[in-house]
Amino acid sequence: MVTNLPSAGRTNGVSYVYAIDTDIQFRDGEIEISKDGLDTSAVKEGEIWADGLRWACYIAIPPPKMAIPTRFGNYTGVLAVEATPISFETGYTFIRPDSKFLDTDGVYTLTVYPTAFESITLEGKNSIGVRRMGCTRYTWFKDGKKLKATSARLPITCTQDGGLYTVSRAGSSRRSRGWCVQILVIVATCPQGHYYENGETPPCTALTSTGICQNGGILRDESDDCICNPYFGTFNCRCIVPVRDGKTFTLGDTRMGEELLCKDLPGGSPKCRGMLFCFGDLYGCKCAPGWHGNRCDRPCSKGRWGSNCELACPDDESDCSRFFGPVENLC
Repeated sequence: MVTNLPSAGRTNGVSYVYAIDTDIQFRDGEIEISKDGLDTSAVKEGEIWADGLRWACYIAIPPPKMAIPTRFGNYTGVLAVEATPISFETGYTFIRPDSKFLDTDGVYTLTVYPTAFESITLEGKNSIGVRRMGCTRYTWFKDGKKLKATSARLPITCTQDGGLYTVSRAGSSRRSRGWCVQILVIVATCPQGHYYENGETPPCTALTSTGICQNGGILRDESDDCICNPYFGTFNCRCIVPVRDGKTFTLGDTRMGEELLCKDLPGGSPKCRGMLFCFGDLYGCKCAPGWHGNRCDRPCSKGRWGSNCELACPDDESDCSRFFGPVENLC
């Protein structure tokens, strides 16, 4: 799923949520996007067609009234074939309020890894939260249950800490009206660099060097397949899906004679500016390559590239695109 304008204010712009189906075998299925409490009477629905194929459906959510900001929160998309929901084709994404008190610096999801299979201990130090604003106190919820924490950041210390967190300013009635942000903590089954293989003992199998996901790709939790960042389409995310002209970016795989462009999406831009891509667990949600920030509209600084600008250019690489990285990434 993809969101255009994922961080929005009371009056600025229309937010779009797209449920994109890139698997041709499910093109005739039904796709539904929903959110608890959404004022559906104000939502515009539609389908997205390109190259004679239906790629996606979308909803357009206008700025809400100040007292009823129902567009904020967690959206889900479900693909159904022959009226039977397919659980593994369920996706999620977010729209959150644009607020200096609720600034997560573009973090919508956090993926954490155990130190060993069935261990409750996590690798590294992990936390979620917002930027501290003076003496401001905050209210935290996890999966709907209120927590004791009141600080701007919340440590994530064990596997039981996975779930959907909600944070708002303490004592503010705005939380009940949607003025809060949500952060999803995703817990992997196996340590980083391993994947779960049913029937094996131990079930967590280490990847070989050739199977390691490259260029910011994330291993799926229960297979040795990679979830690649947008534009990267090979099995281990080694190089990019062909780009038509270097300016208009392709989301679909042109090797099959099909393509969906960012500019094909209602409200979309040629370089995917302002778009949050959510590819499910363990990938979570990240800005399109070349962008970062709460609105996914801030370009990477010099020497950085990729989704959320997470990757560093090589020291000796002068030709490093903030969208595609070093030149050897071009197939």
